[in-house]
Parts: sequence; structure tokens; C-alpha cells
Amino acid sequence: MKKDILGESRWEIDNLRALGREKRIFKNTALQGLNEASLKSLNWEDNIFTQRAFKDALGQYMQANGLEAADDVAIAYAKRRALEATFKQTNELATILNNLKRKPIIGKLVEGAVPFTKTPANIVSRAVEYSPAGLMKTLYDVGAKKSAATVIEDLSKGLTGSAITALGFYLGASGWAKVERNRSEKAEGLMQEMGDQPNSIITPKGSCLPFRLLWG
Repeated sequence: MKKDILGESRWEIDNLRALGREKRIFKNTALQGLNEASLKSLNWEDNIFTQRAFKDALGQYMQANGLEAADDVAIAYAKRRALEATFKQTNELATILNNLKRKPIIGKLVEGAVPFTKTPANIVSRAVEYSPAGLMKTLYDVGAKKSAATVIEDLSKGLTGSAITALGFYLGASGWAKVERNRSEKAEGLMQEMGDQPNSIITPKGSCLPFRLLWG
């Protein structure tokens, strides 16, 4: 499934449109070599995370359904979850942006503002799903009579995101969390000298940087 999941299959229409992306960009051999090395390293990193996400999702689905061998439904589920986890899933927002890029005049503006569409569109989509707005999507799923698995999955995402949002507001209101820098550069410098850092949890013994990893 590697070529299919990573978009390397020659039968995928999106890949046919992207055949020119790996063509030679720079005439200078050193710059071209650096460009190719960067591309290969990014693909190598993507492979690691995509493979792990696919295996985890496939194993969970098979265990939950008591399967001894992966069927088409299990593989389709694992592929979707792997693409979601690595922000590679095709969605409506990315499709709209790509269609706008093909327009004569507005296409140049959209291309300049959003040169890459799939990853940013997926980040926006995941942010909506893992938020109180995701709970509204659950109500839509119920009204549209979607499967119980889909309703439960969307409900779980919405509840998880809402809980994290509520926790962030609580920590901020109680003074345990600091997100923004102080507007005064002198005050901010003084606070940092005392060990107070932005995007961190404030404890009696100082600020805790791992909070930055949680909130980005």
C-alpha cells in the first residue's frame, strides 16, 4: 500500500498533475543537488510518520472488528487515518483553492497567498474538527443518518478538542498558563530573566516549556 498511500501510484490523477514537481529547477548543479536532497529528506520523514499512522490505525481496526486478515474496508480506514495524521488528505477546501488557482486572474493571487494548498487546508480542517465546531458536525452526521462509527469518531474529536480548549482557558484565567509575550519589551526581558517564558505553564518553581509542545 506504500505507493498508493504516499501518492506514488501512476494511476492517481493527482500524481499525473504533479509529474513536473520533481523536474530540474536550478541550472547550478550544487543548488539542484541541495533541492533534491531536501525533497528526498522530506519524503523520508513523511514515510516514517505515514507508515506508523497506517499500521496503528489498521491494527486498531482489525482488533476492534476481530479480523485476522485486513480487508478492503480496514485498509481504506487505515489509509484515511494515516492521511489525516500527516495532513495529506484531500478535502473540499483544498479542492476549492486548487480550482481557484486555475482561474486567469484570481489564480495568481491565490497562488501567491497560498502556494501550498493540501497541508494548510488539512490543518484548518483538523482544527475545526477538534473544536466545539466539531460537535456541530456530529449533529449533522446524525441528521444525515451516517454510520454509528462516523458519528462516534466525529463526537470523539469534538469532545477532545473542546476539552483541550476549555483546559487552555482555565489555565490562562488561573494564571498557570502564559501564551503571549508582554507588550513592553523591558517587562518581557525582565520576566524572561526571572525564568518566565511565553507559551509555557507557570508553576511556583518557574515556567515549564513543554507547554509549548502542546499548544504549538
